[in-house]
Amino acid sequence: MTAPAAMLVGRSADLNVIDDLLDSRARRNALLVTGDPGVGKSALLEASAKRARNRGYQVLRAAGNRFTAEAEYSCLSDLLGPKVNTALAVDEPLRDALGVVLGVRRGGAPTPLLAASAALAGFAALAAQQPVAVVVDDLHWLDEASARTLSFVARRAGNGVKFLGATNTGSPFWSGTRLPWHHLRPLSETAGAELMDALFPALTARTQRRLLAEARGNPLALLELARAVGEEPLAGAGTAVAWPVLDEPLRSMYVDRIRALPPATRQTLLLAALNSGGELSVLSIAAQGAVLSSLAPAERDGLVSIRPDGHTVAFSHPMIRSTVVELAHDLERRKAHHALAIAVRGQPEREATHLADACIGPDAHVADLLEDAARSSMTAGDPLRALDLMVRSSRLSVGSADRSRRMIQAATLRAEVTGDLGAASETLAAALIDEPGLTESLAATLAAVHVLTNAECRIDVAYDLLVTALNKHSGDEKPCDATLLDALHTLIIICWMRGGGPQTWRPVESVIERLGPDASTLLTSCLATLGDPARGDDELIRCVDALVDDLSNESDPVVVIRVHLACVYLDRVGHCREALKRVIRDGRDGGAVALAISALVGSAVDDWQAGRWAEAHAAVTEGVLLATQHGYRRYSFVLGDYIGALVAAARGDGDRSAAAAASLATLAAQTGTEIAGAFAHHLLALSASARGDFDSAFLHSNAISAAGQLAPYAPHALWVLFDLVEAAMKTNRVEQGRAHVDAMRRANIARLSSRLALIYTACAAMTGPSDEARAMFDKALAIPGASRWQFDYARVQLAYAEHLRSRQSLTEASRHFDVALRTFEGLAAEPWAARAAKGLRATHASAQGWRGGAARQLSARDRQIAMLAAAGLTNREIGERLHMSHRTVGGHLYRIFPMLGVTSRAALHAALVELTDEHSAP
Repeated sequence: MTAPAAMLVGRSADLNVIDDLLDSRARRNALLVTGDPGVGKSALLEASAKRARNRGYQVLRAAGNRFTAEAEYSCLSDLLGPKVNTALAVDEPLRDALGVVLGVRRGGAPTPLLAASAALAGFAALAAQQPVAVVVDDLHWLDEASARTLSFVARRAGNGVKFLGATNTGSPFWSGTRLPWHHLRPLSETAGAELMDALFPALTARTQRRLLAEARGNPLALLELARAVGEEPLAGAGTAVAWPVLDEPLRSMYVDRIRALPPATRQTLLLAALNSGGELSVLSIAAQGAVLSSLAPAERDGLVSIRPDGHTVAFSHPMIRSTVVELAHDLERRKAHHALAIAVRGQPEREATHLADACIGPDAHVADLLEDAARSSMTAGDPLRALDLMVRSSRLSVGSADRSRRMIQAATLRAEVTGDLGAASETLAAALIDEPGLTESLAATLAAVHVLTNAECRIDVAYDLLVTALNKHSGDEKPCDATLLDALHTLIIICWMRGGGPQTWRPVESVIERLGPDASTLLTSCLATLGDPARGDDELIRCVDALVDDLSNESDPVVVIRVHLACVYLDRVGHCREALKRVIRDGRDGGAVALAISALVGSAVDDWQAGRWAEAHAAVTEGVLLATQHGYRRYSFVLGDYIGALVAAARGDGDRSAAAAASLATLAAQTGTEIAGAFAHHLLALSASARGDFDSAFLHSNAISAAGQLAPYAPHALWVLFDLVEAAMKTNRVEQGRAHVDAMRRANIARLSSRLALIYTACAAMTGPSDEARAMFDKALAIPGASRWQFDYARVQLAYAEHLRSRQSLTEASRHFDVALRTFEGLAAEPWAARAAKGLRATHASAQGWRGGAARQLSARDRQIAMLAAAGLTNREIGERLHMSHRTVGGHLYRIFPMLGVTSRAALHAALVELTDEHSAP
C-alpha cells in the first residue's frame, strides 16, 4: 500500500460523504470538513479532488497560508487566476469588479458584496463549460477578503458549482457561516493499526500500541512519532516517553495555547506530563502547592481535565503532553523529575526512573536502584522493561566494573530472553573492552554461552566455557546468587543437548550438591527430569506437579519456560499450556521473543504427542519463522528438523524425514549436539515403522538406548519405547523386546504419565504370554487419560487388533482395526491407516458372516463414497466431488471393502444392491 493510499485507511464513510456532495443530483452544494490539526483533512481533500475529476469536474484548488494572510484576495486569485479569461466572461459591472480583485484590471476596489457577487459569477461562467469543484484547504489561514468572498460563494453554490473546504475545529469565522459541515474524527484503533502496518511494518506490536495510545487516532501524529521512534522498542507501559522534537505541523497544534498559560500552570503541566500515573496526590507533593488552582487555566482552555474519579488529571490529547515536555528547558525537566522522585518515594521503579531522568551524570545510587528495578520488572513478566532499566543502570554506573557487569547482564537478557543475539554480542564485546578483567567471570561467560548455544549450537565449546567458569565462581555455595542459578539452569540445558552420559552431568550435579537443601525445587526438578527422568521417584513427580500448579499465578516468563522444560519427559507440558500461551503472546507483541520460541517448541511437542498435528504444524511454522528472523539456530533444528519432521514421518513423507534426519546427524557431528543425533534416530525409526521396515526401526530405536536398558542420562529413550519393542517382536528379537519391557518395569515408568503407562502395558502385552495378552491390552486401553495420546493409543489398538486376528477373534479384531483406522485417517497417518485397513480386509475375508453387521455400521459418507466408486469414479474424482483428498477417499474404501465383503470395485455395485435389499426386507 502506498503512503497516499494508506492515509485514507479508515476513511470509507468520510469518502461516501464527499461522493454524496459531488453527486450532480445532490441538493447540497457546499461542505466544510472540520477536524483537529493532523487528523487527515488534507488527505481527504486530495482524494476528494481526484474523485471530482473522475466525475467530470474541473477542479480549482487552493489553500490558506499564514504567511499570505495579509494579502487581500490572494486565495481567490489562486483559484481563478489560471482561468481568468473564462471567468471574466460575465456582464458589467461584475467583469470590472472581478478584474480588479484578480489584479488584471485597474480601478477602485469594489465593495465586499460586489466582489463576492463577481466571484460567484466567475465560477458560474466556468461551470457553464464544465462543472466546477472548488476545493480549499486550511480555510482558517485565508486572507480576510478571500474568506468573506468564498463563504458567500459557498452559501450560493449551485448550477454546476460545488464548494469543499477544510478548516480546524472551532475556527471562529467559518463556525459562524452556518455552512453544512462534516467533522473528521480521529482514526479508530483498528484503522490506526492498519496504517502503521502499511507504512511501518517493522514496528513491534508493543511499540505500535504505544504509538496508537500516544497519538490517539491522529494520523499525522502517528506518522511523525513512528518515523522518530523507528524500530526501537519503547520502554514499559508505565514510562513517560521522551518523544523527539516534533515537526512544525505538530508543534503548531498546541504551542501557542501552552505558551499563553501562566508560569505556575506550565510548571504544573510539566509535572503532570512527566508523571505517568497522573495522580493529583503525587502532583500535590511535587508542586508543593495548590494543584487544582494552578491547573485551572489549562482546564478552562481544554488542555487537561480531571477524570471522573477525582484523583487523576488527563491531557485532552497525548500530543499536548509531548508538546509541554518539548517546550520545557532541560533544567526544568530535570528539576521536575527530581520533584516527582521525591513524591513517589516508596515506589522503587518510579523513583529510580525519575531520579535517572534527573541525573546530569553517573550516579552510583541511582544505578543501583535501576538494577533492582530491572530485576523486579523481570519477575513481574516485563522483560523489555527489565532490559531498558538494566541498560540505563549501566549508563549511570560510576565505575567501569559495575558498568560492564550491568552491560553483561543486559547482553544475557538480549540473548536468552528478548531475542536480539546481534545486540547481545555487541554489548558483551563493549563490556569486555571496558573491563577486560571480567572476561572469565561467570556472568560474562554466561552471556557468551547464550550466544554460542542459540546462534551457533556450539555445544561442546559452550559446555567447556561454562564448566570452567562455574569452577572459578566464588558464589557457588550461595543459593540466592541469581547469576549462579541462571548458569546452572543453562548448563542443565547444555548437558541435555550435549549428551554423553554421567560424566557430562557430573559438574552441574556437584555444584547443586554443594548448594544442599537450599537448592531450589525448580533447579533440582529440571536436573532430574532432563537428566534421567526414567529413574525419577514419586517425590520428583509431586514436586513437578506442584510447580505446574503454581504456574497460574506466575508472571515471570523465565520461570514458566523452566517449569515446562521440567515437564517434557513427564508428559505434563499440556498442563503448562495456558502459561505458555502468555509467553507466546508476549513474544508476538515484541516482548520476550526467545522465550516465546521456546514456548512454541513446548506447545508443538504437546500437540505432536496429543495428535493435534495441525496445531503442531502451526506452532512449528511460527517458531521456525521467529527463530530464522532472530538467528536462533538452536530452536530452528528442534522445530523444523525434528518436530515438524515427526509429523511428516507419521504421515508417510519419508523423503522429508530422511532429509531432516541427515541434517540433524550433520549438526550432531559438527557441533557436539548429541540430542540432535537422538532426534535423527527417532525420525528414522518412525519412518521405518511407517513403511514396515521393522529391522531398521529396531536398529534406530536401539541406537538411542540399547534394548534391555534405559540408559542413564538418555531421556529420549522414553520417546521410542513402543517403536523398539514392536520392532523387536516383528523381527523375532523376542528376548530383546522382553528385556526392554523388563527394564521399563524395573524403572516403574508407568507411574510417570498416562502415556508411558499406556505404552508399558501394551509392550508387556506384546511380549508376555499369549493367553494374558488380551487382558493386558484391555488394561492398557482403559488407563485413565490414555486416549489423550491419539497416535500412541491408535498404535496400541492396531497391535491389539493384530494379536486378536492371530488368535482368530475376528469380530473383536475387526472392531479394533476399524477404530484404529478411523483415528489414523483423522490424523492423516496414511501408512498406519493402510496397515489397519489391510488388517481389516484380511479379518473380513476370514469372517464373511460379519459383513451384514459391519455393513450396518457404514456411515452416510461411506455409502456415498462406495456408490461413486461403484459408478466408476476414481479416488481423485470422488475427492474433488466431496471436497476431500484422494488419500482420504482411499482410506474410506480400505475400510468399506471388507465391511461389504468385496475385494474390488467391480463387486461394489452388487454388494450395495444386496445391502439395500437386506435393509428393505420385511
